[in-house]
Amino acid sequence: MNILKNKKIFIAPYTPMSNALKRFLSEKFEIDFLGFIDKNKSGKGIYKIDNINANYDYIVILSPNHFQDIYKDYIKIVDKRKLIVIEIENQKYNIKHDINLEQDRIKTLSLQHPRKQGIVFISKGFVDTNNKYLFLSCYRSKLDVTLITDNKDHLNKLKAHDLPVIEMNTKEADTKISLAKYIVFDQANYTNFFIHPAQTTIQQWHGVGLKKMSKLTNIVYDYFISTSKWTNKTNFKNVFLAKKYLDYGYPRNEFLLRETKEEDLLLCDKDLYELSLRHKIILYMPTIREYLFSKKDTLENILNISLKNLNEELRKLDYIMIVKLHPYVIEFYKDFIINCTYSNIFFHSAQGDVYPVLKNTDILVTDYSSVAYDFLLLNKKIIFFDYDRDVYEKNMGGFLFDYDKYSPGIKTKTQEEMINAIYAPDVYSKNRSQIKKLFFNEKTIHKSTDLIKNLFKKEYV
Repeated sequence: MNILKNKKIFIAPYTPMSNALKRFLSEKFEIDFLGFIDKNKSGKGIYKIDNINANYDYIVILSPNHFQDIYKDYIKIVDKRKLIVIEIENQKYNIKHDINLEQDRIKTLSLQHPRKQGIVFISKGFVDTNNKYLFLSCYRSKLDVTLITDNKDHLNKLKAHDLPVIEMNTKEADTKISLAKYIVFDQANYTNFFIHPAQTTIQQWHGVGLKKMSKLTNIVYDYFISTSKWTNKTNFKNVFLAKKYLDYGYPRNEFLLRETKEEDLLLCDKDLYELSLRHKIILYMPTIREYLFSKKDTLENILNISLKNLNEELRKLDYIMIVKLHPYVIEFYKDFIINCTYSNIFFHSAQGDVYPVLKNTDILVTDYSSVAYDFLLLNKKIIFFDYDRDVYEKNMGGFLFDYDKYSPGIKTKTQEEMINAIYAPDVYSKNRSQIKKLFFNEKTIHKSTDLIKNLFKKEYV
């Protein structure tokens, strides 16, 4: 990354994620930022690739979903030596050097071996919850499964339990991907490799919420798993391309409604899970706010709270608050969090599975995160701490749904209001039930895992 120090740079495309990269590079490497490049968006400081002048050092591309397509478009116009692709690995920015190698390797292997068998789960960055719970269930059912991830911490923890996991971007992983009959995703950040016609792709995704998403056209999935026909119609069919949309529900949501097994605690913070069994729990899960990251913004500024004062109030209330930050946020504040020692406030690991703790949570505090809709299944109090609603809505290009109509809980703007909301009676139960009926197919939510597994099992009959 030092190659970027003091250089004149454009960043492509224009997204909240690339905006966060711009702040990071400006502070860490003192770049001379010239603007964003985006073929679809317009505005101040946003340019088209064929309209930029030649007086720059690099164009930096950060787009987990589309970097290959962008790179191929730009290389027709721009000197290859001026193009740099950034990827996020283990929540760190790195320069990606093998732009096309990954796809070419897998394509060669796949075409050499047309017969496909087995199931591969792709988990880039970290092992997200839907992949985790479905993978474990398939493994228990003795299906031929492999989970592939580049998160070495998660890899080692799963290996320690003798589970079939392989490190991503290795020859062994490439071979497994190329030979798999089924390829399962629950994120959209690793769909750039070759898919053989004999392979079946399944996208579970990882949440239904208020946020708008850009249309993803780099892959047509065979099956897209959602939570209801309503969420398909209002959201997913406008974002993802799929041959079939199945409202089977999410394995992570089914987990909330069944008995917890020992293996469910894999990748969970077991100390905080044990804490959640013994105490009244408030889980605070704020969503990412890329537009706030700078040297002057402390974690307390971003969360709009005083941890010391909040801890005192929680102590009086006899509540424990567990804070689960977005994985892309915690990297900026990990040193601060490590040194935090409060009696009633604890931070959950950013990449760990918080759903075992969520299951035992008494009150959820959140803002615009999809976790609010998962929590509807438990029919417990939700407090919306939306102190920056106007700024957030503007930066994210608005909400997918009417925020006030689809956020069934007390809206709070200050720490004092949040504390008062904890005391307030819960009058939103009926509202939560009404919204739950839209977001979830109640006929499938208790058997999501088996329904998805049935897509695989015909291969093994």
